Amino acid sequence: MKKISAYILFLIFIFINRGFSQDTVAVISPNGGESWVADSAHTIRWSDNFDPQVKIELFKGGVFHSLIKASTISNGVYEWEINKGIPSDSDYTVKISNTVNSNVFDFSDENFTIIANEVTVISPNGGEDWKAGTTQTIIWTDNFDENVAIVLFKGGVFQFSLPGGISTPSDGSFNWTIPFDITGGSDYSIRIASVQNSSVVFDNSDSNFTIIFNGIIVTSPNGGEIWEAGTRNTITWTDVINEAVQIDLYKSNTLYSPISPSTTSDGAFSWNIPTQTEAGSDYKIMMKSTINDNIFDISDNSFSIIGSEITVISPNGFENWMMGSTQEIIWSSTNVENVKIELSLTEGMSWETIVDSISNIGFYSWVINTSMPSFYCLIRISDIIDENIFDISDDVFIIDIFTSVEDYFGNGIPTEYNLIQNFPNPFNPSTTIYYGLPEESAVKINIYGVLGNEVMVYSEDKQEAGYHRVEFDASGLPSGIYFYRMQAGKFIETKKMILLK
Repeated sequence: MKKISAYILFLIFIFINRGFSQDTVAVISPNGGESWVADSAHTIRWSDNFDPQVKIELFKGGVFHSLIKASTISNGVYEWEINKGIPSDSDYTVKISNTVNSNVFDFSDENFTIIANEVTVISPNGGEDWKAGTTQTIIWTDNFDENVAIVLFKGGVFQFSLPGGISTPSDGSFNWTIPFDITGGSDYSIRIASVQNSSVVFDNSDSNFTIIFNGIIVTSPNGGEIWEAGTRNTITWTDVINEAVQIDLYKSNTLYSPISPSTTSDGAFSWNIPTQTEAGSDYKIMMKSTINDNIFDISDNSFSIIGSEITVISPNGFENWMMGSTQEIIWSSTNVENVKIELSLTEGMSWETIVDSISNIGFYSWVINTSMPSFYCLIRISDIIDENIFDISDDVFIIDIFTSVEDYFGNGIPTEYNLIQNFPNPFNPSTTIYYGLPEESAVKINIYGVLGNEVMVYSEDKQEAGYHRVEFDASGLPSGIYFYRMQAGKFIETKKMILLK
């Protein structure tokens, strides 16, 4: 009876240990919300209360995806090297189970994310028009460090790996010089793939792009050049055609003038730019086949042509030069070899020649020997080859034979109202304003600054016929341009004067 009792107690002990101390396992990490990167190591953690080894599996969307480890020590940690080819997604879970009793297992409580190695083509990605012979930039994004391979497809069929792009750093861009003799077509696409895992990590252009068989490529001027009118420059290009080419000049993307209707396609043309070409920074060269208008090219960017021009510097308005004195006529110019210098005593109504032709050195010492004095003188300087290239003094200057305007007019009676240019001009700090009245008149003279602010008013209710003057003292005023306006009866006139301190 005692032996039976001892055996029963032993059975009860076994039953208690097996019935009330069941094997358990609990996933700790990843347990929801983690983001793990493929092709890198991450630690799977769990807790358990048994000695047998554990099995670790990966599930995706609640469905078995792949075996992580068939059997590993149940010590609570496992370093998992995530396969680089695994797809990115946010619906992964891990299952850990007892290798002896598969009914003892646990899943991650919530999904976690795996970020796989990825590459995305940005350009060309559909719709681009790229010309053969040009250099274009292929652009992509990726999240890995290894090199990428770049290959070209046409109609979905492999063509070739890009030269230099068989293995290039994954830095997001690659400059591809498209072969000149490539077949044109609108069914091209690019594939960019990881060199180490090209069968899994790659991307293609979303849609096809076009490669245009160009036949001609303008190489100069192709943007940024500065050429001068009247000089000879070389237009250069490359081509794969045998027929002659036509060359045209465009300005603001509009035909400006033909350059050559037909020239040999030997890659160079010497162009003498006409001197009358308008200055501008918006020129381009258009070149095309003489038998096929679809084979053409135009400068990628604008270039500049500096036109011929002349600018009178002195006399340029309000100078007072005396007859018999020697004065310097000064000018600046571009693309002009020789100039003609002329004088007008009538504010441009008629002209007389000072010198027929002089080398364009920018100045001329002129001994003033005009037939008469004048308050309305102008200088005109022009190109002797092209008279359309010229400049005239901005305003009138004085040629005088007397020491003062007062001596010149004397005490006579004018036949009409007139407001005479102040003397001296330019002045510092005072000048005299002269005017003539053909009859007794009320006179008002206003002086204004360049912004229209009134600085002086002179008014007389009645003045007798004859020449008169008003002294203007500008001691308290700054240097600059001033205007004086005279009103006498119905006569109104305004003139300009310069204060130089």
